[in-house]
Formats: sequence, C-alpha cells, structure tokens
Amino acid sequence: MAKIAKYSKALVVSFILCCTKVSADINKHPYTAQKPLRLAVAANFKSTLEGLVAEYQSVHPVEITISAASSGVLASQILHGAPFHMFFSADEEKVDWLIKQGKGRYSQIYALGQLVLWAPYSQGEALATYLSDFKHSPNRLAMANPTLAPYGKAAQETLMKLSIHVELTSHIAMANNVSQVAQFVSSGAVKAGFVSASQLPENSQFFPIDASFYQPIKQKVLLIGSQDDEGIQQQSEAFFCYLNSLKARQFIKKNGYALPPYENIKGIDLSSLCGKFTELK
Repeated sequence: MAKIAKYSKALVVSFILCCTKVSADINKHPYTAQKPLRLAVAANFKSTLEGLVAEYQSVHPVEITISAASSGVLASQILHGAPFHMFFSADEEKVDWLIKQGKGRYSQIYALGQLVLWAPYSQGEALATYLSDFKHSPNRLAMANPTLAPYGKAAQETLMKLSIHVELTSHIAMANNVSQVAQFVSSGAVKAGFVSASQLPENSQFFPIDASFYQPIKQKVLLIGSQDDEGIQQQSEAFFCYLNSLKARQFIKKNGYALPPYENIKGIDLSSLCGKFTELK
C-alpha cells in the first residue's frame, strides 16, 4: 500500500507540473493578453468591424472591445492618451496626423468609402432636382459635421459641386457622425441624409453620389499597439494582419465598401510582420 500511495502521489505531482506547463504555454500564445484589445472605429465602419471581430473571435477567443464615434473625436481622444490599440479612421488625414504626433507607427488603407444620399421617399427624380426641392419646403437634410467626419466633408463637397450648398444652409440638420445621420433618417426626423453605402438598410431608396463630386474617402487604420504589454502588442499585430486576409477583405467589400490595392501598407513590411500569423492568410 505504501508503494502504491507513493506512486500515486508522484503521479499527481507529475500531472500538476504537466498542466502547469501547458497553462504557461497557453499564456505565451500570441493571442493571449490580460487586458482586452481596444479598437476605436469611425461610426460608419462600426457594424462592419463588429462582423469582422465576431468572425475573428470564432477562431481566436480573445477579448475585444469597440468604441465608435466620429474620426475627429477619436483622434483627439487618442492624442490625449485614450487607451486604444487600433484606430479605424474614416479618412487618411487623422491617422497621418497622429503618426506625426508619435501615436502609432504602422498604417494602411483598409477600405474606400462610398457616399450615398438615403432618401426613403424619393420618387425616382434626379439628385439635383430632389435636393433643390428642400429650398421650398420645411423638410430638413441631414449630414455629419464636416469638421469631424469625413463623410460629412464629402457631403459638403457634393452640395458645393451641385452649387446648392448656400441655398440649403438653413435646411441642414448637422449630426456628430454618420451613424447619427442614419438615426435621423430612420426615425423620420429628417427627410433624407448623407450616409455611407454600408449603412443602408435592405431595399432602401437612395441616390448613389458620383465619386467625382467629393475627394476619395480613403479609410485608414492605425496600429497603435502597446509598449508595456507584449500580449496586447501581439494581439494588435495579429488583428492588423487579419485585415489583409482574403476572408476579411471579402467581408468588407460585401458590406458596401470598395477595396484598396492589396499593397498599400506604409511603414511596414507585411511579410515580416504577418509571416508568424500564417493561419490568418
């Protein structure tokens, strides 16, 4: 009995040591971190990012949080120390500006935005005719704040291109971001609003806006990562690389965005960074 007890005790100890080693190896996995990966995203891309995160988490069980607002608001928060690890802006300028301020190093264009005018009650008239009618009615037209949101800037450029921006000034309902514009339209608070094509409900009435009416909406992501947490840094890099996978790019296109050329990463050799994440190809 004494020998059996001694043998059993040794077996238990060996089992504990084995499990401890396995646990330690798991903790060293590049997708493991003590804190969640925090993503900041422009309002227009929020639902698409949520879908990407859900697909990613189905394979890599990591904790990820998403905070959405206008690109301008988020850029300001990051500059002042908000603990985000990646920033999905709706334009290039704010990411490039943050890099110049020493916030992050790697960036790439992940989607090309497409502006539309969501007009639930349009009757098939021409865009210019439809917009001109606002001058003679109490109805309002919604757009995001051009100083904060790239889609708002694109909407402003569109009205200027059509030479009706001055006449419609008193009929504009200014929103903080395009998500708020979509809320205004869906609730009936306004008659129509400029939004991202990705935000349109199925079977909705809308006017596609000629891409020549506004500057290209090149949506850029900034990899900020973490200098103090290796696990978070690895998670950030892994998700950054996932965005370049065929599955992720197809999902982004399916959600109403045009895709940029594959080779558009600045400040980084994609093969050197993403080669270790072979399962993300």
